[in-house]
Amino acid sequence: MAAEAIFARASPAGPAARALVRVSGANAFTLTSRALGRALERRRFAVSLEWPLQGARVPVLVIGMPGPKSYTGEDVVELHLSGSEPLVAALERALASGGLRQAGPGEFTRRAFENGRIALDRALGVAALVAARGEDQRRAATDLLRGGLERAARAAGDLLEALCALIEASLDFDEADTGHVPIHQFIALLDELEPELTELEARVGAKLAGDEPRTVLVGAPNAGKSTLWNRLVKGGRAIESDVRGTTRDALEGVWELAPGGVRVRLIDLPGFEGSPVAGEAWPKGSAAERAEELARERLAGAELVLEVCPLDGAEGPRIELEKLLPPGVPRLCVRTKSDLGGGAPASPGQIVSARTGEGLPELADAVARTLDGSAKAGLSVELSQRYSASLAEVRARIASARAGLDGSVPLDLVATELRAGLEALAELAGRRLPEDLLDRIFAQFCLGK
Repeated sequence: MAAEAIFARASPAGPAARALVRVSGANAFTLTSRALGRALERRRFAVSLEWPLQGARVPVLVIGMPGPKSYTGEDVVELHLSGSEPLVAALERALASGGLRQAGPGEFTRRAFENGRIALDRALGVAALVAARGEDQRRAATDLLRGGLERAARAAGDLLEALCALIEASLDFDEADTGHVPIHQFIALLDELEPELTELEARVGAKLAGDEPRTVLVGAPNAGKSTLWNRLVKGGRAIESDVRGTTRDALEGVWELAPGGVRVRLIDLPGFEGSPVAGEAWPKGSAAERAEELARERLAGAELVLEVCPLDGAEGPRIELEKLLPPGVPRLCVRTKSDLGGGAPASPGQIVSARTGEGLPELADAVARTLDGSAKAGLSVELSQRYSASLAEVRARIASARAGLDGSVPLDLVATELRAGLEALAELAGRRLPEDLLDRIFAQFCLGK
């Protein structure tokens, strides 16, 4: 049964030179015709026409894309017109009056996914590209859009499917029959599968790294950020020094909040020499200017900020983070150098010592609780865990099947193990995720996407 037709503005809200309103679903051409007062044929086309509106004739570029070769896999009509807010609102009212329903967040991409037009990693790439707030995030989103994970899962799945079919066909033949396949050929096919699984592991590993919530350490020079980063990041090698401004670049590493638990991507920024929003320009090419540039770039993609201030009173200039952070990014105050004394802090925060380890477990708990309250971070962690578990299941099933090929178990049980591995691969490709999880994934998208 064809899905009901929906519409939504697909361009950003607010005045602009042009606006885009998208329609998709059953009878999209007929219902759009009704709203525009002009008959549209169900075919691929791009035509400029005049939409009669309260005695005026409004120019509209109409693009028709019949399914199943459209973005959503359904009939799609796109309407391009002037970005005047009252004009766009009038068009939306006309579409609603004509029998179309306002789309929910991510509903177009959800339909593309359900109709097999894009895999889940490509769908996630759409959301990531829309939300990208820096060049590094844009690159990560573009990689998802290329669908590398889905392609790697499909390549491994094709080989595994062929192996299953060969084993199942061989079950009908005795060893003396020409249709019988020797065990060594099955083992050879499993060997062929190994490079595909290695590629898949690399893709999953890259995705897990990209999904770690980005947590940024920010503060004045000599606040103890690099020492704290070294203590929290396994293998951290930041240079520690009492000389102000030793850290000149952003350092990134993985912080495991608890063994086998949530991991975050911890980013150590150079210290600010002063408020970057004081209205004064830093000298061109200076360390202070570079520190501000790095802060703006990394903070734009942050999901949590740890504002580091030493407990010994040498706080240095405070940073006006409100001017640098996107709305809604949580912050935690971290009071460092507790081993040096200094008494009670002037303002509350997590009291820690990177030298002695005091307060670090409590800091990890606070970070985990804060991120758990973030829908985006929590969803990212859940997806990462599912991908990791699915890959482990694939590996376990294939290892069991390989062990059974020594003749210790019947071939039909070997085939059953391989079929179970195929099921796990389907989840890696995003085709077997629970409905409620898919609902939460696509709820993160904006309207019109």
